[in-house]
Amino acid sequence: MKNKTILAALVAVALGVASNATAVVTFDDDLTHGVIFGSGNANGNFTIDRNQGVELGLRAKIPYSGVTNSNGDGSYSYTTADIDTGGRASWNFDWAINTNESGASGFVLSDLTYLLEFDYDPSAGVDYHGFGTALGLSGDPVTPTATIPFFDHALGNNATVQGPGNPNVAADATAYAAAMGTDNVAQNSWRGQWMQTIPAASFDPYGPGTYNIRLSAFDGSGATVASTEIEVHINGGAPVPEPATMTLLGLGIAGLGLRARKRKNA
Repeated sequence: MKNKTILAALVAVALGVASNATAVVTFDDDLTHGVIFGSGNANGNFTIDRNQGVELGLRAKIPYSGVTNSNGDGSYSYTTADIDTGGRASWNFDWAINTNESGASGFVLSDLTYLLEFDYDPSAGVDYHGFGTALGLSGDPVTPTATIPFFDHALGNNATVQGPGNPNVAADATAYAAAMGTDNVAQNSWRGQWMQTIPAASFDPYGPGTYNIRLSAFDGSGATVASTEIEVHINGGAPVPEPATMTLLGLGIAGLGLRARKRKNA
């Protein structure tokens, strides 16, 4: 009976951890203040984490068509036929950062640091690498460096609207630095095919597999403020079990061990 009580308590704790870990993540969601990159990109089907007034969003899609093929659980599935349309290759992932989504945090882009990670291994296991690390670049897709003094991200605030030609893209490093100190929104759309530069020559954006992408934001102390993650399944790539699910599975196995031990002792 004592062992059963301990097991029940462990399962309850695991369920509580799982609930807290996923409570702020929403699927097939809209960015609160809309999409501002490009001129034909619609809102919707983002996997979003909102925490401490910060909103991070990720989604996968077919470029130009805008089809997301969302599975409603943070994963997006495509076949070769989906990807190879009109000679426009591969798949995109869209990312969005809003450091003051609720109007309560007061953060601008330069108040936080960011990390974009990519698992380019097609296996079901997750092995993250910071974006661009193989090229000697930071994994931070927003904060400029000596190597990359500015990016072509769409920048703005909660009132910025989408417009032809991306009028909200910084023209040079000076304009980008100024925007980092005043703006709270950064968005962009990147091609899965471009990840071939990240390091493995074996990465095939058309090949069957499961590819994971994670975007996180950190405060000045290095603590995680928000983090969101998606899976891209190509040609039947299998989903990866959630960490909480793996925890519960481990507890279940431990429970079976306790029962077996009890029977042996009896």
